[in-house]
Amino acid sequence: MTLDRLFRLDLKLLVGFIALLEERSASRAALRLHLSQSAISKLLGRLRELFDDPLFIRVAHGLEPTPRAIQLEGGIRLALRQLMSAVEPEIFAPERSQRHFVLASIGSAYPVLLTGLFGRIQTLAPGVTMNCYDWQPDSINQLQQGRIELAVIAKEVTDNPTYGTSGLPRSLRYHALAEDRNVCLMRKGHPALSDKTWDLATYLRQSHVQVYCEGRDYWLLDYRLDQMNLRRNITVRVPDFYAALSICEHSDLVFTALNLFAGEALKHHAVVQLPLPFSLEPVTYLLVWHERYDNDSAHIWLRERIIEHVASRMVSEARERP
Repeated sequence: MTLDRLFRLDLKLLVGFIALLEERSASRAALRLHLSQSAISKLLGRLRELFDDPLFIRVAHGLEPTPRAIQLEGGIRLALRQLMSAVEPEIFAPERSQRHFVLASIGSAYPVLLTGLFGRIQTLAPGVTMNCYDWQPDSINQLQQGRIELAVIAKEVTDNPTYGTSGLPRSLRYHALAEDRNVCLMRKGHPALSDKTWDLATYLRQSHVQVYCEGRDYWLLDYRLDQMNLRRNITVRVPDFYAALSICEHSDLVFTALNLFAGEALKHHAVVQLPLPFSLEPVTYLLVWHERYDNDSAHIWLRERIIEHVASRMVSEARERP
């Protein structure tokens, strides 16, 4: 069948063909398809023209399929099954799925938000696999291109498009997972701890270690300081939070980090926490995906598991706070 003939093909013809084949009666096929006798007769006439064959011969007990009709049956049934599978909503069965996901995340999200998540996913969906990558400057483009399916990032609650959600492309969707704020970490015994006051002037007198933010070495707090004609003395820049934490723990460099990450650092490292000594917008952890996955049942399932998991962790975190 040529493409132009296929274009003119009415799906109702194939459905009618199967009804006639199964019922072996024009009247019963008409009743089953809620059609009139004349409508089913017209349908049969169009089928005969389409396939250039009588297809059904009238006999005493009804209709008898021709050899051509019997030959067509298997292919038409398969085509209808495949079409039904394509148009019916996909049902995701996690216990049977072999789906592979590609994720990206900022480094601080793993200990703060995602601890325990992957074990839970493995229990619910043992056949599901994941590749997880660090969030990079080109990760936004990879999300748009479909090379990354899901990401956990942090954005300040600001209208500044460089640092806030307003800078995300319109094709990206996001869900706010948790809100956070900036605090200061320094090693136990740091000289600044002996100062009577911890204020902005003391903060600016320190040397700082900074984590690259989406490939930038300039954070929103530096932008705010710049608006006040002030600047931090950033002497070391590193690619991830744990590198900055290690440097902070073993030097006099101050590490400005997110509070949730600082809470985890205090449990395992010889550091102390002080507040950021000036007002700065809060930070929101976001779960981000491209709109192409809005109705993907497997993707929806994974997003829901991440959202539930983070919500549970935030409740536990709140209970543990003094």
